[in-house]
Amino acid sequence: MNVPIYICGGDIRGVVTKTDLFVTIEEAEGVAVDGKQESDKSTSSAVNNSVVSKFIPGTSKLDCSFKCGNYWRRITQRYHHRFITDEIGKPLNAFTTSKHMMQVVSNAFTAHRQAYELAGVIHRDVSSNNILITFSRGGILNDWDMAKTATDHEKGPPCQYERTGTWEFMSCLLLSGHHTINTIQDNMESFVLIILYHALRYFPHNRKGDTRWILDSVFNTKVPTEEGYRGYEGRRALFTSKIYIGRDFKLFCSPLHRWMKAAIAAVKEWIDTEEAARRRPEPVLVHATGGLLTYFDALGSCSEESSESPAPPLDIPPRYLDDHTALAEVCARCLIAHNWPDPNKDMPVDILPLLEAEQKPLPREAGTKESSGTGGSIKRNRSSTDIGRTGESSKRRKISTTKIAGPGRKSTAF
Repeated sequence: MNVPIYICGGDIRGVVTKTDLFVTIEEAEGVAVDGKQESDKSTSSAVNNSVVSKFIPGTSKLDCSFKCGNYWRRITQRYHHRFITDEIGKPLNAFTTSKHMMQVVSNAFTAHRQAYELAGVIHRDVSSNNILITFSRGGILNDWDMAKTATDHEKGPPCQYERTGTWEFMSCLLLSGHHTINTIQDNMESFVLIILYHALRYFPHNRKGDTRWILDSVFNTKVPTEEGYRGYEGRRALFTSKIYIGRDFKLFCSPLHRWMKAAIAAVKEWIDTEEAARRRPEPVLVHATGGLLTYFDALGSCSEESSESPAPPLDIPPRYLDDHTALAEVCARCLIAHNWPDPNKDMPVDILPLLEAEQKPLPREAGTKESSGTGGSIKRNRSSTDIGRTGESSKRRKISTTKIAGPGRKSTAF
């Protein structure tokens, strides 16, 4: 069982969000907004006199400037809910080796598959925070409060007005507005993004110096638009063209590297065919009989020194991510690989603090003074020639720091 078992729980009486009450009078009255008629008039009764009085001078609109962007026509009301399960887990980043990380995420992927295939339930918020490590060192998929049944999805548009998911691990098609209903394919892409993020951050690879830039570009970029935040371009470019990581990207853990190559190929195929389906209705050529597992095995036959990988073969549908099968098979084959690193030499190391430490100036030199401030803290008084990284002072100290470089960016040594 890779899902925590529910014991008891319920709503906390009186603890409910009120942001949804601060809507325009037009929304509260259920009249036309943006050319559309509001059918749900329940908000009208919820708006009290104290709220209605806070209108914008000279207009019949409430002051909604505090909203997270005025592009939201409605905000979903939230109730504080608490519950108890039978499992107490550790966070995902408490894994001990690369294989342990893969095992934990694979267990969570199995939970997602079982929930969908046996009960028709889609999690809709797959993220690193929602995957926990149990005391038996396995993994569970937690936080099912956003879950919905597949039949609910088929009924039409979502009843809540915000996109569901955790930004860093939402699929690029969902973020791009390609569709609004969170599908199992969006969730499977989230699992791939989780592995990619933790592999980049905690295990050796040939783009170590660019790690911060890659993570920011792919996982953290948010561009405000009239329709809301947008940030799918980075992850789409990575999946479809291997921008940011580069075509020669290599994780030094061979089974993890092969899994990542196969998973990226699967997501690329899904994105390409979904976008192509919007442009033309005829079937799109995808992969050959044998599927993703054949591609994974072919990667293993490549020379370890070679950065080239076999191109995924072309044929006709079904696609790799039409269901869980292909990715589940690759996870299983990856975990039984014989060439996982020695656990004693494969312990995770957070690369980000190391990169930040490498970019800090050297300890103070002779001629600087230290004085004790309030509370016993130490303050450093540096001479003007020692401040910054330019001028004769920097040349004398011979600090060599390399800034992260990306496409179109130069590496600058100081």
